[in-house]
Amino acid sequence: MIRLSFSLLLIGAFVLPIWSQTVPQTPYGFATSDPDWVRLMYEAVANGDKSETTLEAVREAYAHFHSNHPFEKTRHTQFYKRWVRQSDLKGHRRDVLGGVANRLSGAWSELGPWHYDPEVAMDFQVQSPGACHVYTVDQAASNHEVVWAGTATAGAWKSTDHGAHWNLMTRELPFGSVYAIAIHPEDPDRVWIGEGDGQLWRTTDGGDSWSVCGGSAFGSVDRWYRDLKIWPDSLGGHFLLAATNYGMWRSEDGGETMDYIGAGEFMELEAHPENAEVIYTVELVGNNTAFRKSLDGGQTFLTASESGGLGWPTTPTSEHEQRRCEISVTPANPSKIMVLASGSTPEGSGLYGIYVSDDEGATFSQTCCGDGPGGPWDAENNPNILGWSGDGTGDGGQFYYDLALGLSPTDSERAFAAGISVWRSLNGGGNWSLN
Repeated sequence: MIRLSFSLLLIGAFVLPIWSQTVPQTPYGFATSDPDWVRLMYEAVANGDKSETTLEAVREAYAHFHSNHPFEKTRHTQFYKRWVRQSDLKGHRRDVLGGVANRLSGAWSELGPWHYDPEVAMDFQVQSPGACHVYTVDQAASNHEVVWAGTATAGAWKSTDHGAHWNLMTRELPFGSVYAIAIHPEDPDRVWIGEGDGQLWRTTDGGDSWSVCGGSAFGSVDRWYRDLKIWPDSLGGHFLLAATNYGMWRSEDGGETMDYIGAGEFMELEAHPENAEVIYTVELVGNNTAFRKSLDGGQTFLTASESGGLGWPTTPTSEHEQRRCEISVTPANPSKIMVLASGSTPEGSGLYGIYVSDDEGATFSQTCCGDGPGGPWDAENNPNILGWSGDGTGDGGQFYYDLALGLSPTDSERAFAAGISVWRSLNGGGNWSLN
């Protein structure tokens, strides 16, 4: 599945101020040697503490630390930046959908800036004005000219010319963050989006109008829609699956009703390329991930032990952490599943390993990199393809935030993986080069 975060320059459309931005983040582990602000922040996240008192305490600890230490961009500072932003905006949620039109009254025109220099932005470690992060991109199977993009702070965008031009399709909706998108495989006008405030929306007319899915009871819970997929069923219809941090959900009526499949935090969905009754998912369980499988189109899921998964990445000690994976499948080899695992070991954080199954998930083997999960990093034999360094020797990255994996649909040996940068493999994940 392609799940990524990169910068998109939005030109030609004015984006409204964002009232709330509450997509959760998967927290990183921390060591006793980390600064106090790191410990305070992750303890607050673990305890669900969103109070102003705690936020101010973390801010003060962060400022105190950096008054005596030069700033260094790490996964913790990036997490802090997004966590503070979410906390600051939590009180600005719109509690009603009415009145949106009133807030859109008035005439606006863009004044710029029009120039975007990514090298200068990186030098100053800031986002250039007019740029936003893109969480997800989805292309219509029935019309490849139609492409949708979900962003971190600027809503959902649509292109009808293969990405040459873009239009904002959620301007009048009360949210800015879109983490997951699904397009009907036979009708590019039918689209579902999971937004940052926990609602599932759908359109049947290409984005001109929208409605909330699942009824009032379903919509009363703020879920993180980590993945959305729609596939054909065995009866000639289609079913929608939603992998969220509050369980797996399924619909056979386009989202009008959503059926609860099972508890857990699920972060990935893929289907066997030749049989959509076989569904693969990844579940977050403590500091580990688990491979789960369905044989009935997502109506039920086997347990981790029943699903196979022999050789799936594990955490042999309490000092190991493996909390996010991306998986990908390909019609070029329908039984193949590739896994991009991220996490931390005592010898380094970032890439935990590339794992491959050739038997529909019954067994997995590590194909990259080095002789075990994690570091130490080496450009030739064990590169950290999720870090900031261009040669793979640097530690860390934002691997619980921006992570993406895709197998070529025509060549099962060709794969792309992304964290901070995009890397390419031409031999099934055994070796990687900066793309």
